[in-house]
Amino acid sequence: MTSGLYWASACLAVVIGVFALDIMGLFNWKNHLDVDGKTVLLTGGSTGMGRGVAKILAQKGANIVIVARNKERLADALSYVSTAAKDSSKQRFTTISADVSRPEENDRIMSETTAWNNGQPPDIVWQIAGSAHPSLFCDTPVEILRSQMDVNYWGAAYLAHTLSKLGLSQRLKRGTPMSLCPTVLGN
Repeated sequence: MTSGLYWASACLAVVIGVFALDIMGLFNWKNHLDVDGKTVLLTGGSTGMGRGVAKILAQKGANIVIVARNKERLADALSYVSTAAKDSSKQRFTTISADVSRPEENDRIMSETTAWNNGQPPDIVWQIAGSAHPSLFCDTPVEILRSQMDVNYWGAAYLAHTLSKLGLSQRLKRGTPMSLCPTVLGN
């Protein structure tokens, strides 16, 4: 019994040690999201997590399209992200002011992005737009509940719908057979 407890403790210590070394960065795992030279569309990219993701993607060599409603914040984010470029002579950056909670705006976003990207849809679309207003459900005004659903849920649903239509039309243009309507996150 004592030797079994000893070996179990030793194995647990080894597992914890490996996890600790991995967290500290000792193991160099391959980058599974290679974005160098690819075009990435980010909604909600002017502040918070979206702005941070855009900077990281710029550092990895991506061309970035930042989408948000506020034009001033978009200008600040564009400056912040473009200064982090891996290779500023090759990378491109732009912004689109739009409200993702409106279906027609998502169509416009994809149209403008495709035109900016030399007639090609973006390689990666990252829906980050959203908001949170922490409070008890019963204390939250109905207007805030509606706003959160419009941006957090409907914004994502409208963008996915637009991407599905775009993916279907792109596949039909190429003559690629398809059995189901795709959920497209790139080419």
